[in-house]
Amino acid sequence: EAVMLFQYQNGLDTDGVVGSETRALLFSADAQMFVATPTPAPTNTPVPLANQPWNVHGMPLLVNKEHPLPDGYQCAELVNMTQYCDKNVVKIKANGIEGERTAVDALMTMLRAAKDEGIDHWQVSAGWRSVSYQQTLLDKKTAEYRKQGLSASKALSAALKTVAEPGTSEHHTGLAFDITVPGVSFKGTKQSNWISQHCWEYGFILRYPTAKTETTGIIYEPWHYRYVGQEAAAEIYQQGVCLEEYVAAKYGA
Repeated sequence: EAVMLFQYQNGLDTDGVVGSETRALLFSADAQMFVATPTPAPTNTPVPLANQPWNVHGMPLLVNKEHPLPDGYQCAELVNMTQYCDKNVVKIKANGIEGERTAVDALMTMLRAAKDEGIDHWQVSAGWRSVSYQQTLLDKKTAEYRKQGLSASKALSAALKTVAEPGTSEHHTGLAFDITVPGVSFKGTKQSNWISQHCWEYGFILRYPTAKTETTGIIYEPWHYRYVGQEAAAEIYQQGVCLEEYVAAKYGA
């Protein structure tokens, strides 16, 4: 478990095996100590709507290159999904993956509904990320391109096409999840088809649709789902827009 936590914190495959890549990083100057976030005690006290993390100044929280995470933003209540979620409904890929409690509750309701319809074998591969961990992911991807012979600036530019700049990732909110199926490519699976059709019913949107890449600045990610609440999700789905377009049209932001 300690090895898996180290691998997770440093962006490696969390297989729990001290292989060559893990060993090299473990004894390098780039290794980061794992810092666990304690799981808050459950509470039955609802958070007022105005203070909900997806509702900032009356609108769903938009985080991207033009709208970085607000200064001082803090998740309301992160939960350890390995401990919190029903393992009979969803597999949490790595111990320590966290999510905003309200969003996790909605996610579990959605996946239970899918299971009731015979759609199972769900996996959450990513949830909340700290800004420092996002930097680790970007550094790792940049290093991969450097090994391919790209200059530092070109390597960083290439890395930013698939890894968000720290402070601009939706994963900082605790409201975004990478939803997959263990061992297979998610695109085109029955799980992918089901969730893309039904996610809005539970307050989620497919955050980066294939037809909205020019607007979002992110390539199509069939696995990345974002909780925005049922009202906004229904409107976004019915209008066929992405979150950027929805916020701009409704709130002028």
